[in-house]
Amino acid sequence: MDNHSFLKMCNYGGAFVLIKKGVIHKGLIIILSLIFVVSITGCGGSKDNASNGVDRSDLSDGVQPDVIDKVNESIDSEESNFSDSSVDYDELVDAGLSPLSIGLTKFMDVKSKSYEMLTPMMDKIGETNPFAGLAFLPLLGSDLTILPLTMLSALPSKGDHLWEGNLLFMFEGTGRVEVKGDIASFRMEINSQNDTGKMLVSGEYDIKSDSMRAVFTMEDGSETIFEYSASGDGYVSQLYTEDGNDSIIKNAFDERRLLASVSEVNGKPGSIYQKNTSDWESFTVSENLMIYLEENNGYAIIDGEKYEY
Repeated sequence: MDNHSFLKMCNYGGAFVLIKKGVIHKGLIIILSLIFVVSITGCGGSKDNASNGVDRSDLSDGVQPDVIDKVNESIDSEESNFSDSSVDYDELVDAGLSPLSIGLTKFMDVKSKSYEMLTPMMDKIGETNPFAGLAFLPLLGSDLTILPLTMLSALPSKGDHLWEGNLLFMFEGTGRVEVKGDIASFRMEINSQNDTGKMLVSGEYDIKSDSMRAVFTMEDGSETIFEYSASGDGYVSQLYTEDGNDSIIKNAFDERRLLASVSEVNGKPGSIYQKNTSDWESFTVSENLMIYLEENNGYAIIDGEKYEY
């Protein structure tokens, strides 16, 4: 998703507006809401830029005037307040979710808490460089790319080890999750709604190492690869996009620290699936955008310039 599309998603209230349109599986609501918490962190910082010379007048086309107010009210409601560690994983198990969906929920839960530190940093850097926040947009919008994975939590159970059926909600297509031993393999075929062709999403989740690899393949053969793996008390993740200007977004985080980077690359990166990546600083090093935060202290490097926080 490009920066323009991501900003427009912010104006629509992100994934949470979509949640409110219907009654969805509880696990799906939790995962989508966690993705929304992460993305809205950037929306707040991005909106501040409107008063700093960034022309965003074209982003409000077609937006209902009361959408933002409704979203803000919903964020404060009990349904979407995850800041107090309110995700009950036992309930998700009892609800019959696959191990893959529960693992993804845990990943997003920890990430949403680490990203709460990012908005004040962006505000502080914005006082020095009003346009610096634009550099964060690929990072902040990255979770919207993996949105199709949330649909796996809404698949009907076909037994103790199989979830299969039509995709619900905003995607058209079919999905399947099957668990064999410690591996939950998955596959989705998603029909395009804007003439860009079908998308195939496939991969697996390793229950033992709490690690996932997902490959999004477009009809033209281009790929986006998302991986994450447990590391210490948190996770490391990477999102590689192949679109002519290959890029990779990396994160390493727990509830106290956040290290992140955005880089241009030549070719696919080495896999982190099922691997223990303990050196977070080396993993996230970048000359384009690099962030280091620990308990609301740290720095950001944007195009070679360092901003202390």
